[in-house]
Amino acid sequence: MSNIGNPGSVAPSEGFKSLVILTPNNYLISEFKDPAGAQPIVNTIPAEIIDASLFQDSLQANIENNFTITFSPINALPATGSIKLVYPAQISLKDGVDTKCFVTTNKLFSENC
Repeated sequence: MSNIGNPGSVAPSEGFKSLVILTPNNYLISEFKDPAGAQPIVNTIPAEIIDASLFQDSLQANIENNFTITFSPINALPATGSIKLVYPAQISLKDGVDTKCFVTTNKLFSENC
């Protein structure tokens, strides 16, 4: 079998529950059924980032700033996926102040920063 896309996340799929082998004219040659399921599909490559950039509005020290981060992952993020940003210790988030985040994607997105 060729040209079949892997799952969009690293979570294993459910196992195959049946396998049907047909002729080019759709005549049944063989059929395998296993209610327990055969091996799941596993994708070990996470949504690795291939292109990224960081832009900050100001380079002045000790002021509030806005950062724009753009990136493109190799694999699409699944609907239940998440993005984790780890920032250096020099950046501080003030206690009790809401840090706002705006996300733009090329797919539907449930905003939750």
